[in-house]
Amino acid sequence: MPSPQPPSSSTACFRFGGFELQPDERRLLQDGRAVPMQAKTLDLLIALVEQGGRLVSRQTLIERVWPAVVVEENNLTVQVNALRKVLGNDRVATVPGRGYRLVATVDVVTGPASLPAGAAPVPAPRRRTGLPERLGPLIGRDADMAALTALLDREPLVTLTGAGGIGKTRLAMAQLHLRQSRPAHGVCFVDLSDIGQPEALADAIAAAAGVRRPEGSPAASLAQALAPLDLLIALDGAEHIAPIVAELVQSLRVGAPQLQLLVTSQVPLHLRHEAVYRLGPLAVPDDGVAAGVALHYGAVDLFVQRAQALDQRFRLDDGNVSVVAAVCRSLDGAALAIELAAARLPSLGLPALLEALDQRLRLLSLGPRDAPQRQQTLRATLDWSHGLLSPAEQAVFRRMAVFHGGAPLSLVQQVLADGDGLAPGGLPALDGWAVLDALGGLVDRALVQVVERAPGPNADPEAAVRYQLLESPRALAAELLQAAAEAPALRTRHAAALSRWLDQAFADLLAGRVGMADWVERLHPDLDNAALALRGALRDDPAQALAIAPVLSLALGRSRHRERSALWTELAPLLDGPPLGSAALRARAGWQCADHWASTRTEQALARARAAHADAVQSGDPRLVCLCLDVMAFCGWRMRDQDTLSFAVAQARQLDATGWSPFLRSSAAAIEAWHAMVTNDCPAAVQWFTRQADWLRAAGMDEARAYNNVAGVHLLAGQTTEAIAITGALVAQMQGTRDLAALCAFQLNHSAALLSEDRAAEARAVLVRSWPLARQFDRLQLWADDAAQVAAIERRPQAALRLVGWADAMFAALGHPREQADRTRHEHTMRLALAGWPTEPGAAEVERLRASGAALQ
Repeated sequence: MPSPQPPSSSTACFRFGGFELQPDERRLLQDGRAVPMQAKTLDLLIALVEQGGRLVSRQTLIERVWPAVVVEENNLTVQVNALRKVLGNDRVATVPGRGYRLVATVDVVTGPASLPAGAAPVPAPRRRTGLPERLGPLIGRDADMAALTALLDREPLVTLTGAGGIGKTRLAMAQLHLRQSRPAHGVCFVDLSDIGQPEALADAIAAAAGVRRPEGSPAASLAQALAPLDLLIALDGAEHIAPIVAELVQSLRVGAPQLQLLVTSQVPLHLRHEAVYRLGPLAVPDDGVAAGVALHYGAVDLFVQRAQALDQRFRLDDGNVSVVAAVCRSLDGAALAIELAAARLPSLGLPALLEALDQRLRLLSLGPRDAPQRQQTLRATLDWSHGLLSPAEQAVFRRMAVFHGGAPLSLVQQVLADGDGLAPGGLPALDGWAVLDALGGLVDRALVQVVERAPGPNADPEAAVRYQLLESPRALAAELLQAAAEAPALRTRHAAALSRWLDQAFADLLAGRVGMADWVERLHPDLDNAALALRGALRDDPAQALAIAPVLSLALGRSRHRERSALWTELAPLLDGPPLGSAALRARAGWQCADHWASTRTEQALARARAAHADAVQSGDPRLVCLCLDVMAFCGWRMRDQDTLSFAVAQARQLDATGWSPFLRSSAAAIEAWHAMVTNDCPAAVQWFTRQADWLRAAGMDEARAYNNVAGVHLLAGQTTEAIAITGALVAQMQGTRDLAALCAFQLNHSAALLSEDRAAEARAVLVRSWPLARQFDRLQLWADDAAQVAAIERRPQAALRLVGWADAMFAALGHPREQADRTRHEHTMRLALAGWPTEPGAAEVERLRASGAALQ
């Protein structure tokens, strides 16, 4: 809207939100009464009003309020705060780093001033509004306030929708406060929470507007009473009687066309000329933001202001901002939940508050007593929303709790639909279409969120749209599902659907229908679902657990090492017990388990790979046979077991690889490469690893690991310059990526290559950076060997021998000896350490130091 320009007449004044500003008289009136103000505060108000809602920079305001005077910027802040005390906090908006603007629609009035100078003000009759006299600041909703203002400026019927507790009522009240003087007959606010019948609804609106409704039908008679009025009416909380409200609103639109209507509801009214504004959650910052930045996010700002109202000592700082942000994020940015959580802060403290959100339905129960009952606790808000659902919507709502992080529509329908007959517990069955219809209702009420992900070039476009419960509704849904007789059947369906989905995904990977990078991207959103299904299957159907685990493990990747370790530790009893499922299922599980432990528990991994190979041969699937032989060859190389490598390469050469995908061909090339390594045929090993890199690239996988092995071959052959160059390039390439497992391996290979030329200072720098990753990915034995060599080169023999003892103990615990190149470096370290003593140490002293190192934690 163009900003109003003050007319030349000396009697011009400005009206906004119940106020009248008379600049020439230097006077502000509110409902006809003079408002006392300091001179500088009034100058500030005049400067803002004359811009009619446009942004005014801080420098412009300083020059206007303090002309020809140099003042501190905090003087302006003091006057802004003083002005907010007069107008209300939500009337003067701050635009961080830029300035301020008046949040009001300003009307310019020319002609005689409202009152002659010096005359006593005449009180104007006060209109009934249904609003509180004062509203607190509207926090984090500047953009929503501006958008809703613009919508109401052009539309006669606006419905403000959003989840329960998101802040619809507060925003509607702020709008009515802002617009009190715009309609000729003002505004009125009507709370619908206790209304259930058409006549009661019509009576409540008539009472709020101060009119008498004549006899007749509720809708027609109310329209007749309101027809002469230019009035803005807000109907708050219409979701429980939406059809009744829709019918009445339609009648008012026809019979009282001057009315403007603002409706708040969890669902739209679905009327032809209805404008809908969906109110989302308050903004929440990502991890790692500073406190000053976080305060610009509405959710954090609200939490802090509510917390300080209860405990003035509370301050947001860089030490607690991450916990506050985590609380707001867990509460989905919902205003009511954040306010209820802040009320618990004085008694719990921040860390305990965050932890207690696991029991949020009991925790968040200290709402204001003067609020409607549905807004006094989080449970009351959710129970209110749930009670408005149809039986089908209630069933889909509680069943959605079986998913972790949501799911695509196809998976939701597979798990939630009952098919023919009755649902568990004797309830009416839901088919796929009924599930879809119910989801639509839940989305309308903002109980289920639609999340759209940008699909990759080879992604399933249907999977890009996901449906998920927000955290607080999910807490209620989980309670309801647990109480329902259908819970066990839902868990079984969930595990079965995830098992089928993962099985198809694995088949697509082996067949080469999708590259590894796209395959991992496709599976990533549902890894938490798969892990949830695995836990249920471990309890209810162990064979299904074996079907889920290997594909989940492969999709997790090496960087999620701890999760994979926990997975295979838990499943080890199933692999070691009586045979479960088909031979192909056992082969797949055994292959992935062996592959995970091959670098850290090589001896056990080799035994597991041999058993998986036997199952793969029994299954008759040569692709599974190849994958198992790949792990066997790797373990054989680490253990210097030429018999195992000879067996693996001989068996692999007998397989018919016609039509195999690049993923499988990379495994076949690796078997040849490991065999060449153990026979010290370095040129052949380089050739096969290079070929493996080509296949990995074609499979959509990272070929850097293959080139890391090429560097290892160069190191074995004494070609240290080539090894240093390759490993250094790989480390540089991996910086800033998320594949931390690969970065760890490359860093340790780089330090080993540097130490092959006794470049201790450079190796030390690499080891300092790699220490956290070596701990995370169980590579401390390699790290300790390198650190021992650094200490020996630096002529610190005692430290070197203790580190050697520590590495010895870890190699022994892992069940495999040092590789050939590592053995050569270990012997070099021992020679350097012994040579670094002032006098030759005795054997007992050397063993004592190694033993003390073995005891290190």
